[in-house]
Amino acid sequence: MTTPPTWPPPPVVSNLPAKHDAFLTALIIAPVTKKPMSRLLLVRELRKGTGQNLRESNAIVKEYCDRYGVFPLRKGLRFSLCFLPSLVYLALVAELMAYNRVLEKGIAAAPTRATHNLLLLEQTQRELPLLGLILVITITLSAVACGILWALARRDAEEARVILLRLLESH
Repeated sequence: MTTPPTWPPPPVVSNLPAKHDAFLTALIIAPVTKKPMSRLLLVRELRKGTGQNLRESNAIVKEYCDRYGVFPLRKGLRFSLCFLPSLVYLALVAELMAYNRVLEKGIAAAPTRATHNLLLLEQTQRELPLLGLILVITITLSAVACGILWALARRDAEEARVILLRLLESH
């Protein structure tokens, strides 16, 4: 019995798992870039170095990382840190919209044109600091999240170097 073909087809990877080990180990131990090494950067450098397509490079790096236990795929904090500034921003904008809805009722009930203009001016004076606060909070949270992610990536790169150096010393 034959199995039905799957789409997309699985990557065509040579059965020589150690073929690119030296190249990938050299990249991790002495990184070419100033960025901390990660699976994505390994795939990029492997593609540049060998000229393989993305699917083959990704399969080789995945197999290499799984075999040696470097750059494990993690979920949780890292994934949620990316969305934290956006969620705070959306919550603050929703609060501002609710606040505007309450003020619009008072503006609509203004008895004269001068009162209407005065209430609009007061609304604008209240909104500008809030919008500035939203901007400052979003930028601050984004910077903190990027700093934490950068530190985690550096820690993972250092762990990978230590693992591979121990492995090389044991052989």
